[in-house]
Amino acid sequence: MAQLAAAPMFLPYEQLDELPLSRFHWRLLLVSGFGWMFDAMDVLIVGSVIAAAAAEWRLEPTQSQAVSTANLAGLFCGALASGWLSDRFGRRSYSPRRCSYTASSTAFRQPQTAWKR
Repeated sequence: MAQLAAAPMFLPYEQLDELPLSRFHWRLLLVSGFGWMFDAMDVLIVGSVIAAAAAEWRLEPTQSQAVSTANLAGLFCGALASGWLSDRFGRRSYSPRRCSYTASSTAFRQPQTAWKR
């Protein structure tokens, strides 16, 4: 009786490594990179502003750390809520709503910065 040659066995991650990169992968990388960039920008802005504000408002280190902690907690809660809402209503329908909400919130907030002392 002739023996059959055993086919090479690939593990799932090895099979994924062999797949070619497609346009979808590059697009996914770009979109997720922008998300990471905006979160990093938020943390950077708050960290820079709190350093200047702490000196002017004479904040103690624990108070300025509380502001930074609140910023990170807000990012975490926002990510949880956005993920849940995107799963519930669909990413294609929720993402434009989230972007328009963010843009309108930013636009309506700007006149407050023009107030004089």
